[in-house]
Amino acid sequence: MSRTEIVAGLDVGTTKVCMIIAEGEPGGALRVIGEGLVPSDGMRKGVVTDIEKTSHAIAQAAEKAQRVAGVQVSSVFVGVSGEHIRSMNSKGIVAIAHPRRMVRQEDVDRVIESSRLVVLPPEREIIHAIPRGFCIDGQDGIRSPVGMSGSRLEVETHIVHGQSSFLQNLAKCVDRAGLEIESFVLQSFAAARAVLDEADRSLGVALVDMGGGTTDVAVYQNDSIVHSAVVAVGGAHLDQDVAIGLQCSLSAAEQLKIQAGCSSVDQVDASQTISVQRTGAAAPSQLPRRLLAEILEPRMTEIFQLVGETIEQYTPLRSLPGGIVLTGGTSLLSGVTALGERLLGVPVRPGRVSGVGGLMDSVSDPQHATGVGLALCAWDQRISEGALRNSGKLRGPRAWLGKVRDALMGTD
Repeated sequence: MSRTEIVAGLDVGTTKVCMIIAEGEPGGALRVIGEGLVPSDGMRKGVVTDIEKTSHAIAQAAEKAQRVAGVQVSSVFVGVSGEHIRSMNSKGIVAIAHPRRMVRQEDVDRVIESSRLVVLPPEREIIHAIPRGFCIDGQDGIRSPVGMSGSRLEVETHIVHGQSSFLQNLAKCVDRAGLEIESFVLQSFAAARAVLDEADRSLGVALVDMGGGTTDVAVYQNDSIVHSAVVAVGGAHLDQDVAIGLQCSLSAAEQLKIQAGCSSVDQVDASQTISVQRTGAAAPSQLPRRLLAEILEPRMTEIFQLVGETIEQYTPLRSLPGGIVLTGGTSLLSGVTALGERLLGVPVRPGRVSGVGGLMDSVSDPQHATGVGLALCAWDQRISEGALRNSGKLRGPRAWLGKVRDALMGTD
C-alpha cells in the first residue's frame, strides 16, 4: 500500500443508519472525511423487517457521507447485531509441518481453521473466529506464534455465529443500495475497536453498546476478547414506554427522551416541567419532568441488570477493574453512568472515539463509535493486505484476516 486509501464503515441500526468514510496513508493515522446519519425504521432488534426501507436508508446515508467526503465508495464493512447472534469458545490443534519445526503463517491459518470446525445447525454461519491466545507444546499465553519453534500448535478462539437468512437479508439491503460488503463485523467488536485501548483491554473491561433495538456486550481480559452477547432491549423500548406512559406519539416520545430524559428520578428537580403534545389533545400539556424520569428509570434499570447478568454468566463483574464503557445513542441519556454504577457496583464511563483524525467534532460521540470502528477495521485490512503483498504472502480470501483479526483480538 503506497497511496491514499479510502475505507468505509456502515452501521445499520434499528433507529438509524450511519456511514463513515475515512482516508489514510501508510504510516499515518486514519482521518474521517465523511459522515452520513439518517433515521431508519426498516430494522427491528438488529434484524431486517423491511428490505425497501432499509436499503433506502442505507442509500441515503451513503449519499450524505459521499457528498461530505467528495469521494465515491463501492464497498463497506457492515456491522451486525440482533438477538440471533450467539458466541462460544472453541479450540484447535495442528502439527507444525515445517522441517525445522518453526511456526509459519500457514500453520496459524490452519489451526484457526481447525477451531472453526464446530457443530452448528445448518441455518447458522460463523461470522468471526477470533484467536484468544496460542499454545506451543503446552506453553500457553502466546500472542504471536509465527517464527517460534515447536511440534504442536494450539489455539483458543472466540466464535461468533448468526442466522444465515438474517445476514443474507442485510446483504440484500446493502446490495440494493449499490454497495458491496467486504466483511461483516459484530457491532460491539467495532465499537470496542474505536473506544478501547490496549490498557483497557489488558486491565479487563466490558464494552456495552446501547443501540436502538439491542444492547451489545463484549468483554475483554488480558488484551483479548473473552465473551460477547446481545441483549434484546434498547433505546426503542424507552420510546415505547414514554409514548404509552405520556399518551403521545413515538416521534414525540423520542424527542422528549433526547431533550429532557433522565435515567434517574433522584437527579431531576421536582419543580421542572416538560411540554407534552398528547395524542388527540388540542394544546400541549405541562407535566412534571420527574414523571418522564419515572418512566425511563425502570427500563434503564432492566437494561443494566440484563447486562450485569450476561457478564456474570462468564466472569464476575469485580474481575473487570476497567468496569463498563458505554457507547451507542442510548448511552447519551442523562444520568446513565451514575445509574449503571449504582446497579452494577463497578466504574461506568462513556466511550469516546479515538485513534482517528479528521471530522472528530462530528463523530467523537458514543453513537458514532460503531461506524468509526467499522472504518478502522477496514483500514486494518488495508494495512494487512499491504504488508502481506510486500512480503509476497497475500493469499486470496484470507488476506483480510490478519490485521482485522489482530484488532478484534486486541493486538495493535
